[in-house]
Amino acid sequence: MIRIAICDDEKYFRLREEELVGEYMEKRGYSYSIATYSSGKEMLALRDEAGYDIIFLDINMEEMDGIETARRIRQVSDKVFIVFVTAYITYALEGYKVNAVRYLLKEENCLKNALKECLDAVTAQMDAGKKKYEINLPKGRKSIPIDNLLYVESRLHKVFFFIMEDEIRSTINTADLTKLVKSWSLMVFSASTRVIWSISGM
Repeated sequence: MIRIAICDDEKYFRLREEELVGEYMEKRGYSYSIATYSSGKEMLALRDEAGYDIIFLDINMEEMDGIETARRIRQVSDKVFIVFVTAYITYALEGYKVNAVRYLLKEENCLKNALKECLDAVTAQMDAGKKKYEINLPKGRKSIPIDNLLYVESRLHKVFFFIMEDEIRSTINTADLTKLVKSWSLMVFSASTRVIWSISGM
């Protein structure tokens, strides 16, 4: 699941960004969650900033501006993608000092396309960093991100891959699968005629 935070003190743009990001994720079939905040101080008070994958930040906010919010986020996470969405281009240089991936202007006529380009780039980087496994299916091959795999079950000479929000039947035999999972962080459970491989820590 992609966890997203939107932090903006302008209600209109906070809701608009949430709408556009949600539309993007739905259209591409991503599992996601979106949390919204009206200030950087509000978001940081929950101490959950390190748990997000993408954070959209307004810069010109009261109490704590977006630049300072980003600096504090970077103190606990260097992996989260920070995107600035603001009406002020003058802060662009400061934004890159905190390794922001994009600097988007709050202009209604171009915000949708700018967000799409930004999310295309961010999700491409996220997908590239995921380990994937190619499995044989009755109608061809499919690539499964290992991070999305919940468990694998051998049942009646068939292998079932249970991934987030889906179930896939594969033509791989259990002998080959047993060799494969040794390279994954999986625990093996045997129960009568079934063998189940479960993700460690799940």
